[in-house]
Amino acid sequence: MDRSSDEPRSPDRRQVIVGAAWALPLIATVIASPLQAASVIPVCPVIAEGDWGGWVNQGQGLVDSGGANGTNGWFRSMSGVSGFVSTQDSIAVAPASNTPLAYVITDVVIPVTPGATYTFAVQGVGRWGNGVNNANTRFQQVQINIDGVVQWQGDTRTNLLPSLGPQTIGFSYLVPAGTTTITLTYRFLIPPRPRGDALGANDDIALSNPTISCE
Repeated sequence: MDRSSDEPRSPDRRQVIVGAAWALPLIATVIASPLQAASVIPVCPVIAEGDWGGWVNQGQGLVDSGGANGTNGWFRSMSGVSGFVSTQDSIAVAPASNTPLAYVITDVVIPVTPGATYTFAVQGVGRWGNGVNNANTRFQQVQINIDGVVQWQGDTRTNLLPSLGPQTIGFSYLVPAGTTTITLTYRFLIPPRPRGDALGANDDIALSNPTISCE
């Protein structure tokens, strides 16, 4: 038996260099993997109704809440949609004017990841102001804004026509670089009532709290 073939030998210089050349890419791969995993992975925020900051009336005043006029606010339901209901009429009466003068605003601040795209889904529904038909009522409009920019808008005579029932509203938003929070706003626009009696009402709108997905 040739004992020299069984005895362990120290690697020569060429073997060490070759071995190092194979090892380096492996080390680089191990180091790169955590960095790749740390690249932009947005966390999808979950918004509750209680996170919204109540609501405010701007511009023209509103008829007092209660009774047939209803009460604005969160944690309410209307025509199959639960969320925020805008039902209080404008205090103004102007038979010849459709220009909104009263505004109802509710908003929430949402944490976001710069460069991520967020998709919002909201349920919306309209209702005739007098609960019967639109012969003596006047429309209501609504905008969904992010940081003051309109992302979607509708009204009770087109895409939120009461006869359509609950509608799904969807839009996507790409977060600008350096932005870590956004303000989501529901802005309801209410024109003067067409007449001053109980039939001359503004239509009503309900919007749900949004669900948010991200990519």
